[in-house]
Amino acid sequence: MKWAIIANASTRDRDGILKAVNEGAEALVRGLSAVDAVELSIRSMEDNPVFDAGTGCDINLFGLILMDASIMDGSSLRAGAVGSVRGVKNPVSLARRVMDRTSNVLLVGEGAEEFAKTLASYDDAIVVGYDSRTVDKRRKYERAIQALIDCGVAKEILGESPSTAKTICRLLIDGKLEAVQNRYGELSDHGTVSASALDVKGNFAAGASTGGWTFAIPGRIGDSPLIGCGAYADNRAGAASTASIRGEENMRLGGLTRRVCDLMGESASAEQATNKVTEYALDRLDLVLKRGSLVAIDRKGQVGFNGEHEADSISVGFREEGREVSILA
Repeated sequence: MKWAIIANASTRDRDGILKAVNEGAEALVRGLSAVDAVELSIRSMEDNPVFDAGTGCDINLFGLILMDASIMDGSSLRAGAVGSVRGVKNPVSLARRVMDRTSNVLLVGEGAEEFAKTLASYDDAIVVGYDSRTVDKRRKYERAIQALIDCGVAKEILGESPSTAKTICRLLIDGKLEAVQNRYGELSDHGTVSASALDVKGNFAAGASTGGWTFAIPGRIGDSPLIGCGAYADNRAGAASTASIRGEENMRLGGLTRRVCDLMGESASAEQATNKVTEYALDRLDLVLKRGSLVAIDRKGQVGFNGEHEADSISVGFREEGREVSILA
């Protein structure tokens, strides 16, 4: 079986995607598993501050970094995920430990953080007590808060700190927060990263990781840690993962990556499946998916993404046995 790997992210940083794909491909060349390749590829993007995953995550409305990630093994259908975790350098590796070391699938919040702290005492891949906030993201957060004040709907934001959380929740309940988010959409990038892989043994894997966006309200969990939404893998079908799809819509549609895999299980190619699911999202919710936001590998080892539609694009990188890296944006 020929190996293959594909990754995507909402960025124009071609070097970052290239590095991530190469790290995953090198693992596959060495005979490591598809799960290893996905973890290494996503870790590479989590360690690169240009991506909104791991280092460089966006800061939410309470000034916090809360990260989500998932990973899935198509050979066993085992999966692991974490949601709303703080201080973990590589949430995708923590998600893998949930899969490998527990009988659970999803751990969130303080429970996931305590799990990480225990692992960190003897597992070098898990680093805790880590501050993901870069100077650039701190400035972005400050602009976002100022934007709320300039709109006149959150004058109390920069007042006494105890009032901030209450004010934001009030805006959310009153339906005002989303209007501000939409108005200042350039400050709320959806920077999810994802990867899917096929190894030489014919096993598939997929994963996703994100830090949400600048205007996210704490407690919100998107599609990245939800199996079948952010990523899905099944040896009987293939693997699929997402970046730059708003999690709420992905969840309302019942999980787009599972839908892609279902179509590939019925003999659709990766390209056909991702484009058909994109058409479904447009038809059902009038949701326009960016080109490259859905990536997949089918049972024949062919990589594909939703590139047939007229929409903005995000970066996609892939590499197959015998073929150098291709980058599309």
